[in-house]
Amino acid sequence: ASLQFTAEGVIGIQGFLSLHAPTVKHVSFKDMLKEEYKQEDAEAFAALGSAFQTSTHLETLNLSDNAISSSMWENWSNHTGLRQLILDYVRMDDSSVVELHRNFTFCDSLEELYIVLTNKLGSRGLAAANSILTRCNKLSSLRWAVKEAPPDAVLPWFGLAEMAAKQSGGSRVGSHLIHLVMDGGSISVDELGERGLCGALPYCTRLRSLKLRSIGIKDEGIDLMVSAFLQSKP
Repeated sequence: ASLQFTAEGVIGIQGFLSLHAPTVKHVSFKDMLKEEYKQEDAEAFAALGSAFQTSTHLETLNLSDNAISSSMWENWSNHTGLRQLILDYVRMDDSSVVELHRNFTFCDSLEELYIVLTNKLGSRGLAAANSILTRCNKLSSLRWAVKEAPPDAVLPWFGLAEMAAKQSGGSRVGSHLIHLVMDGGSISVDELGERGLCGALPYCTRLRSLKLRSIGIKDEGIDLMVSAFLQSKP
């Protein structure tokens, strides 16, 4: 926990990890970089990912309990078969989310995306978050949350709607989504409408669990959700 490496230390551990990288399926780097990090610490943490460049079997990446800088994502861009990305209690600024989108090469394989932010996103970060969801072709389990979110915290509702519609492709089978958790902030009228949550739900015919926490939904929002569910009948 809260490890710090010198430049020489990173090179050394990279060599050790690289010996095993070709057969590794699950990588977990948890609680290694705190919010008040130095740039050299962030670069050292990101460099650990380069040890797994030769891995062709990676299925799970867990970077929970970290401050994740934009330099992190380039070293994971070659893992096109990733099935599970877990980012629980992470701090990611707009630049980091933009870089995740830019290096999001596992959109055809990802089945579970778990993101719990400890900070709210700005407009650039939200746009990238929406685009990330839109690109997910096989996602079956999604959690996107902002912990202790202020009312103006934002969630990628529009990306959710586009993803569900895209996955469905007009088919009655609907999207792949089985589990959905959206948590934090106050949902707006637009985000609740056809381009947002209630635009996604008619395609969610396979949905088995839905958790909407702390989004400030009102009675009229419930009416819209009921109407959407009457179309999908999950």
